[in-house]
Amino acid sequence: MAKKPILFEGQELIKSPTYGLLRNDAFGREVQAEVNSELSGTPAEIKAGYFVGQNSPMRASNSFIIYAVGESARRVSGKYGKQRVSVMLPEDYELEILAGKLPEKGLTYRDYGTVLDFTGRNHDLAVHLYEQLPKELQDLGRLPAVVLGLIPRKGDKGNFGLVLNWSEYSQLRSAEILKKKTGTFDEKDSKLVVEGIPSILGAGNRTLYTSTQQNPSLDNLGLSRLYLSGDLSICSGNDSLADSSSGGRVGLKVGEANAPNLVKVAIAKVNEDYATRQRELESLCEQARADIKKGHTRALERFLRH
Repeated sequence: MAKKPILFEGQELIKSPTYGLLRNDAFGREVQAEVNSELSGTPAEIKAGYFVGQNSPMRASNSFIIYAVGESARRVSGKYGKQRVSVMLPEDYELEILAGKLPEKGLTYRDYGTVLDFTGRNHDLAVHLYEQLPKELQDLGRLPAVVLGLIPRKGDKGNFGLVLNWSEYSQLRSAEILKKKTGTFDEKDSKLVVEGIPSILGAGNRTLYTSTQQNPSLDNLGLSRLYLSGDLSICSGNDSLADSSSGGRVGLKVGEANAPNLVKVAIAKVNEDYATRQRELESLCEQARADIKKGHTRALERFLRH
């Protein structure tokens, strides 16, 4: 007899976030004003030409813009006591892709943040960032790592007139896979909806572009750009933190990350992958049994002929 499911009364503790794009609306223009009040004249500036048409998506993105918008969106939404607005994380985009609801798929790119690595790129900025990390994170063994939620500020290090500072909203996510050579990955990799990067390379219809890592040392610290390209490749091999084009989009979400649903989706995908592997294994075993049986039959036939 099947067991009845356990039912709970009440509401979910964590609501699903609502996803959208930074647009030319009242909220977007206030974010623009917030960013530009501190960062005008830098690569983080949200220029007037980035907004084309009322309520249209902002047409620009780079590593500095994504960080600046993240900070300003939190402040603007907080001023009005609204549920917190923040930039989307890599896993949020993967959920949109999984659901087939990524806006302008194939036509636009999304910046995720940066990778602290051993490429030596943007070395001065990388060293400054490393020195900003909490002491427990100042461990070269954690690198390369995806870094999210930084705060851009005007500064004289590097070539951009900006430095990147750690904040209470920042994250450093170790990413061993970025040490590997560029390769393809499966769009059903369950880690995508948990951390936004794959766990395995070697097969699949999407590509993770990586960079050659030098020996782990402070002298080789680097900072690379991390973004989702128009063809859904994940790219970490670019040193152009400031470059932007009209194909850039900045994703926003209202509310906190929906951890229960993320786990639910991840578990479902793991189960799906496991079931697929089981079917493949059973097929291989069946073929092996057939081959063995065929081989025994042929051996018996040879024996009887003699």
